[in-house]
Amino acid sequence: MLATGGMLAARAVDGGGSLLGAPGAGVSAAPEAGGLRLDGTARAVAGATLADLLVVPVQVGDSVMVAVVEAESDGITIGPEGAKLGLNGAGLAAIEFSGLCVPTTSTLRAGDVALALAAAADGARIGHAAVSVGIGWAALDASSAYVVASG
Repeated sequence: MLATGGMLAARAVDGGGSLLGAPGAGVSAAPEAGGLRLDGTARAVAGATLADLLVVPVQVGDSVMVAVVEAESDGITIGPEGAKLGLNGAGLAAIEFSGLCVPTTSTLRAGDVALALAAAADGARIGHAAVSVGIGWAALDASSAYVVASG
């Protein structure tokens, strides 16, 4: 369904330039019987309120893994959409993970996960560019309205 556009996914990271987000922030993972347990918060996730699936890169020991979970799973709370200038409609919100159990079948471990994450980040740049255009457009609209109102 995801490949055909029938579902949307959001990459749940917490900013920063690395594949996993900002150092020391975001979502932690702990191994448990049958999978992983996710806890923590990704504070500003584009598409969070729109997504059917969440793609969550995490560090477990020396390994990078990716958990793929349904956005409406128990243990996930998606905050309200941020109404920021130019970001309306971007689905930007915080996502809190509270003891979310992710089965092994929903994690990517094998292969070069770092390359897969880098490819996903490259694709996300298009979305970030669109958000930037939206911010510029909203700023132009707001300043134009101010100039017109000022006479």
